[in-house]
Amino acid sequence: MKLLIPLILLMAWSNTSNAQSASTIQELLMLGEFSSAEELSGKAKSNDPEMAFGFIRSLVMQGKISDANKAVIELMQIHPKNVWLQIAKGEVLLHEGKTAEAKTQFKECLNNDATDKAAIRIAIGSAYAQVGMKYCDPDFAISILHEANSLQPSNGIGYIYIGDCNRCKLEAGMAVEAYSQAMKVDKKLEALANYKIASVYVTQKNCEAASTNLNNSLTADPSFLPAIKAHYQLATSFESGCYDKEKAKFYYNEYVKKATGSFETECFIATHHYTMQEYSVALQSIKEIQKKWPARYDKTFYLIAGQCYAAQNDFSNVILSLEQYLIEEKNAEEISIGVFMLLAKAYSETGNSAKVKASYIKAASLQNDLPKKIECLDKAAAEDVKEKKHTDAAAVYEQIISLKKVPSAADYFKCGTAWYQGGEIQKSKKIFQTYAEKFPSDWRAPYYIANNEALLDTTLSVGSAVPFYEKAIALGANDPSSKKALIQSHWYLFGYAYQVKKNTTNALKHLDAILAIEPTHPEAIKYKKLLSP
Repeated sequence: MKLLIPLILLMAWSNTSNAQSASTIQELLMLGEFSSAEELSGKAKSNDPEMAFGFIRSLVMQGKISDANKAVIELMQIHPKNVWLQIAKGEVLLHEGKTAEAKTQFKECLNNDATDKAAIRIAIGSAYAQVGMKYCDPDFAISILHEANSLQPSNGIGYIYIGDCNRCKLEAGMAVEAYSQAMKVDKKLEALANYKIASVYVTQKNCEAASTNLNNSLTADPSFLPAIKAHYQLATSFESGCYDKEKAKFYYNEYVKKATGSFETECFIATHHYTMQEYSVALQSIKEIQKKWPARYDKTFYLIAGQCYAAQNDFSNVILSLEQYLIEEKNAEEISIGVFMLLAKAYSETGNSAKVKASYIKAASLQNDLPKKIECLDKAAAEDVKEKKHTDAAAVYEQIISLKKVPSAADYFKCGTAWYQGGEIQKSKKIFQTYAEKFPSDWRAPYYIANNEALLDTTLSVGSAVPFYEKAIALGANDPSSKKALIQSHWYLFGYAYQVKKNTTNALKHLDAILAIEPTHPEAIKYKKLLSP
């Protein structure tokens, strides 16, 4: 594998052997081989501040911010006031979101009397370039990277990080310009710079331009693993417009052939098998990783394993894997809606209704798309209905109504009937009253208001249900779906006319109406015989 970057990438080296070791660390970091960088630098971190810096950065790049912070504290006791560890401390603060403290720390490092001021500035600029948009201060970083370029005009790595910072500013054109300048200054950066330019085009979904620059990267260095992996990712992405399964297999084989047997390589292999829907092989690869690197078996593997088990309909293991993933994933913002939707299905298949609903509710809380949020809530309510938890369902349906700009008749119907079935008569009545206002020609609203009134007027003495049953009959007369409701309405009105009003003529009228709908209705036949002259 070619040496990708100058020895001055991040720091000045004190001797030849240290320079070679530190160069290897930086190369591994550039290649994304973070765990290998951690392992190699960890062996010398106590004796060499530069290696300690590489160790801390490798932890940061893996998202192990807590471990990185502990390492900073420990190593600063061994190497007090060392500028590289001071920069490492600033980088950890940056990733913790303590941006003001980080900037103060970095400014103190800029005033350090170390001989290699360019390397200090590149180290700080690269910290901002790699933290991402949330905590980046791109203008500050670009200014000090330009200082580094002035101090060392032949070192093009500063332009790489200027490009990264411009991407944080969403300045794609300026990013490409900076990456191009890096190549002009230092030919050894052609593979890296072309790869970076390709990354810009990937973001823009410009498949052709991305592929061209990745090919340029591999022309400069046929063993440049990031470009090989990026080609693979393009070929496996439907969104990129470059999906090509055979090409993906080619670049997968190229990557595995050229990569070391590192942790990252094994992760790539497992992910490939999952992407290719080779779920049994993917699970076997994941188990091998757990066996070889148990300390590094983390949330990512639980997530992939859960998805693989789901594809095999092994829902018990889906639950075991994804529940562990939720324990391991400390950043709630990183948890996707799909995790909870998959858990909901797994809980449903294994009969855990309470957790089905909880999963849908959680998915809804994460969903920004309103129709999809409502879909999740509707599924949660449906689970309550299935379990006959009608009042719980009604509360969710009310939430749906409040979220919708224009709730449908079905929304009011489901909410009102859920309150009714749960015995909350006044709440049900209120929903159906709103239903009647919004949809005045729908027979369902007065019918269910009548049902509620009937429960409130059990002796029929008030007759409060009567006008609503009469309205339901008038509105539903020509609707085939109203048959059962019409019979029920006429039956109630028959009872009211016969028992309360003692009006046999009206009572018979309602019995005839029932028999016109259902000629074999036994009770209507019985009472008609009794009341007929």
